[in-house]
Order: sequence, then C-alpha cells, then structure tokens
Amino acid sequence: MLPARDRRRFVSARTRMLAACTLCLSLAKGPSMSAAENVKIPKLMFQPSVNLVLSVGDVKKSQEFYGKLLGIKRIPDLNLPGGFKMTRYQVGTTEIKFLHNPVLKKTETGKIDAANGIRRLTLYFPDQQALDERFEARGHKLQFETEAGSRGWNRAQVSDPDGNEIELVVPAEGTSEEIFNTVELRLTVSDLEKSREFYRD
Repeated sequence: MLPARDRRRFVSARTRMLAACTLCLSLAKGPSMSAAENVKIPKLMFQPSVNLVLSVGDVKKSQEFYGKLLGIKRIPDLNLPGGFKMTRYQVGTTEIKFLHNPVLKKTETGKIDAANGIRRLTLYFPDQQALDERFEARGHKLQFETEAGSRGWNRAQVSDPDGNEIELVVPAEGTSEEIFNTVELRLTVSDLEKSREFYRD
C-alpha cells in the first residue's frame, strides 16, 4: 500500500488530471468532436472526480448491499454493447459503477493482502445509528471501533456480496461535510517503488 503522503499526492494529481481532461473536452470544437455529438454521456463523467468500475457476480445482491444497506444514491443504469450493463451509484461527484454479465467468472476475494489490485473501498457516513438500524433489520450487526488518537472516528469493516472489503467510517462531530463526498481506494501492489513512479510521476 502507498503511504498516506503518496496516496494524497496521487488523489490530488488524479483530480487535476481529470479536471484538465474536462476542460479540454469542454473547449474542443470542430470535426474531431462531431462523431460524439449524438452520444449521450453521463454528466458526472466530465466532473473532476474518480470513476470506479467494479465487476460483480450478483446484481440484485449488490444493489441490496450498496443501495439499501449502505444507502448510497442510485443513478440511472447504462446499457453497454455486448449485453453488458452498468449499475451506477454516486458519492459526491464520484461514480461507483458495477459491471455485470452472466459469463463473468469469480476472482480473488478476501483480506486486503490476499491479492494485488483494488482491495478496499472506504466510504464515509454521517449517521452511525441509521447504518446500524439498516444492517440489523437485515440480520447483520456492525462492529464499530473508535480509532486511537484525538479524532475519535468510528470504523467498521464489512464485505460486499462479492467478498470485497468495505470500510465504513463515521467521523466525529464537527468534521467538515466535504468528507462525505469522499471515496478512498486502497491498492495492494507487487512493487511499491514502481507503483509510486507510475502513479506519482
């Protein structure tokens, strides 16, 4: 995993890059854009944000988990060529998109160090009681722990229907509301120095 300092640099650079791409697209005129004029592209894809795509094996279970249990805002689905379909959710200006297809095969799941790649998704919530009540109504109980240090944030870890590790964080009172528009990704990598060079430089 990248150290906190490098993760912040990566997120900042990623945001600047996407913002620059958005500006270029908004300014582009002429023949090069004519082929896409009649294509309806989701507005959020042109925001300075992260667009995360995850493959899922069971659409209904994923919708139950992310939409009803976690209470993330659902936005319109996308139908893609080849029979693929994307279920879309919104956190701030970030999209979390789930790609599902009947022929997808199950891949490595489990703890954050069980395989390389995106291994944990961290989401922030303002109301721990509401989360607890939604989980308990479906026969689950969250185990929140208060982190050490002065912040006193509460954290719980759960797994989504595909076995991906999801961290739920409830910040302390008085924390800026901007945190609730934040999504954190944690990646396990095989070569830390090469990953730093790729993402940072």
